[in-house]
Amino acid sequence: GASEEGVPFFSRRLFEEISKNVPSDFPLRPGSHLTLGSPQLELVKQLCQLLSLDEDVKTHVNTMRRGLLKLLQVREFSAAAKFQNPSRSVVLPDVFCSSALCSAARDVDLCREEDWVGGVRRGPDGVVEAELRCHACELPYDRNVIEQRLVQQAQQLVMAYAQQDLRCNKCRRSAAGMLSVHCACSGTFLHPISPDALLLRLRALEGVATFYNFQWLSEELAAHLPEPEEEEEPQPMQDVESAPVAA
Repeated sequence: GASEEGVPFFSRRLFEEISKNVPSDFPLRPGSHLTLGSPQLELVKQLCQLLSLDEDVKTHVNTMRRGLLKLLQVREFSAAAKFQNPSRSVVLPDVFCSSALCSAARDVDLCREEDWVGGVRRGPDGVVEAELRCHACELPYDRNVIEQRLVQQAQQLVMAYAQQDLRCNKCRRSAAGMLSVHCACSGTFLHPISPDALLLRLRALEGVATFYNFQWLSEELAAHLPEPEEEEEPQPMQDVESAPVAA
């Protein structure tokens, strides 16, 4: 069993509460991309991550986290204890309501927007029904328009990757010669969008296509994504969210 030696009282009480009626599986979301293990461990990591955003209590949160991880028999600095966002992000900017009387606009994250994710229903035969409704007037959006914009986003991602210039990682100057490896400032010429960054963005779109049953988008992505046996696991990239892509 878990050892309670040296664990603060609050951490023990919180551990008892989070161990009650914990579901054994995780909900499927369009942005899901991690292989999640213990539900208690995932709850501890997410709870501590949220509470640590408040700098005034960050020290107390770290103490609580240390105690909870000890009860879960997880090393504090192990890979299993490190927080990773369990959801990818696919933002579609300026989504306008199709009603002439409403015309409300908003940016929609198809992986995290609760009303859109919650509007997806799967029937007994496996058919997906998605109700994508306006937040202002509750009228449904045109699914074909949404899917067309996502297909354009995938095409623009691939085009931006194929047409990018080599840039210096220090001064950001473009390479003047095709065979140049180093810049005059001693920096190294690199591609702004790496293959791993492109793959992660396309995989995020693939999750959206599967979850919302966007067949056209799935076919478009199949033309650019490698076969599973050919694909290597991409490394997390900080520039994935910031890769320049036109809306």
